[in-house]
Amino acid sequence: MTTYRIMSTLLKRHDPTRLTTVAMYPARQGGIVKHDPDFRKEENRIAPELATVTDVASFNYCWDDYEAYLKHNPDMIVYQSEAVTNELTAPYFGMDRDRMVGLAYWGAVEYWGESNAWPKKGWMYSFFNHSLEPFPQAYLMKATFTDTPLVSIGVVDSEGEAELWNDIVVGQKVISGHWNRQPGSVNTVYTYTNADEVELFVNGKSLGVKNNTTEGALRNVIKWDNVAYQPGNITAIARKDGKEVARERIETTGKPVKLVAELENSDWTADGMDLQYVKVYALDSKGRKVPTATGNVKFELDGEASIYAVDNGCHTGDGLFRGDNIDLYRGFAMAILRPTRQAGNVTLKISTPGLKPVNLKLKTK
Repeated sequence: MTTYRIMSTLLKRHDPTRLTTVAMYPARQGGIVKHDPDFRKEENRIAPELATVTDVASFNYCWDDYEAYLKHNPDMIVYQSEAVTNELTAPYFGMDRDRMVGLAYWGAVEYWGESNAWPKKGWMYSFFNHSLEPFPQAYLMKATFTDTPLVSIGVVDSEGEAELWNDIVVGQKVISGHWNRQPGSVNTVYTYTNADEVELFVNGKSLGVKNNTTEGALRNVIKWDNVAYQPGNITAIARKDGKEVARERIETTGKPVKLVAELENSDWTADGMDLQYVKVYALDSKGRKVPTATGNVKFELDGEASIYAVDNGCHTGDGLFRGDNIDLYRGFAMAILRPTRQAGNVTLKISTPGLKPVNLKLKTK
């Protein structure tokens, strides 16, 4: 506590308007840590001494302890400085939101670091991949933090892996939002919603209605077991007070036939630094994204820009992010373009063997 008081005093000399805090790893009063056999005894569920003197008491994980901490120190301002992503909505719904000021999910976006084995790039238990393409769990977060009615479908690819990381069990199921499945497969499906109930259909046939729950660890998550794959579509209809408020339909797509590109920067400036993100997807003959499409994407650039990097959101591949080509991953690839300092035209051809290419004409200002 002495070190904290010295540092806090120094900081407030420079900025007296800000509260100070320390992100505390799971511990108890008296220095009891998770490895101690007494850690879970109810009489020891008292916040560490440092938490009682910081302006804000910040804790990492163990959200179910915070209510007990507040019984002993009711004036503490509690902040979840790290909430583990595999617990999904439990850290949020499990906290007393009248007495706690917020939370931050650790690794909500995949980042490059803390890899447990090559060729993994780093942390993988996230709501978005490192190219900011959403996993289905991202829509669970959206359903939780918005009042706008929402329902989204996620299909389990595998059970993933669970491991002990800094004494915290991490990991989550591998889930994707498409209906291109193996013939004859039986699937576990999740519907994420903030509505009262969901009815699930496969090719128009109802699999029944299931209610949402107010239980924190399961709230907004509805599980459907043993859903037999049939090519076609799967539809989730969400209702509130008996009325439809949202729906989502995912379809079995055809084979990929062409590429499409989406640009993120509509006001591209020729300052040598303003990046242009070109996102590439494979489409079938009906214009639907094919998340199972594969193939190598080649970028050919001419004009007042260069290819700064390429990416595909794969966190486990051993490929480089430099060059002019990269493989489709889940039907996706991306090129990041960097302009010169001379305003002018840029042409970009994007091609994959067997697919109709894309030819873009861009301009920097």
